[in-house]
Amino acid sequence: MRPLMPRCWRLARGSRTVTERAVGEDPVKILAISAGLGTPSATRMLVDKLAAAVRGQLPAVAAAQPVEIVEVREIATDLLSAQLGHLMPAGLRQLQQRIHRADALIAVAPVHNGQPAALFSLLFEVLDEATLRDKPVLLGATGGTARHSLVIDRAMLPMLHYLHALVAPISIFAATDDWAGDSLDRRAQQAAASLLRLVPGTITTARGSASPPPQEPRVTEGNDFESMLRRVAQGRRAAGG
Repeated sequence: MRPLMPRCWRLARGSRTVTERAVGEDPVKILAISAGLGTPSATRMLVDKLAAAVRGQLPAVAAAQPVEIVEVREIATDLLSAQLGHLMPAGLRQLQQRIHRADALIAVAPVHNGQPAALFSLLFEVLDEATLRDKPVLLGATGGTARHSLVIDRAMLPMLHYLHALVAPISIFAATDDWAGDSLDRRAQQAAASLLRLVPGTITTARGSASPPPQEPRVTEGNDFESMLRRVAQGRRAAGG
């Protein structure tokens, strides 16, 4: 059970949510969180790749503001103070406000012993529950082998769902072998597109060009579900006869 955060930590009510952002009103604010423990790190490399993919798919006006990147390891002491002392340092309080005001979030963590890095989990444990409500979030993780690829679904996704975030349907895991070739670039583009579909006014196929609205699948006569069931039943009767 999550501990109740002190009132002084709570976000101001009445602030605008991402769903209230007017189309084309302001540059899109994208905040990227890297929980890598070293410099450089594969986690930061994946964050940079996803940030570039997201900006590359934004319209020119919306992409005017660069993606802001936060290194969680730089606020590790503040996170421990907030967890152990129940007092949120000023720097962590400011980060909470920046996350709340962002139009979308990119969050990437390294995987250690089958779990996302403790710093990554600790950040979301100390945030006020309202911080990520209705916030589009793109999840990513890095690890040595593909054995860790289920960490996103098993550990990271439930935590973000608890916080009522709008998690992009396509996440991305990068193992060591994935950095060879261009498959990771293609996956990053797909993940970025899935994130932007959740941000009002940013659905694009290329910078400056709007993507066509999704079309309902066409159902032709004889190809609908009821027709298929009838054909199955007829086949069984024929076989039995």
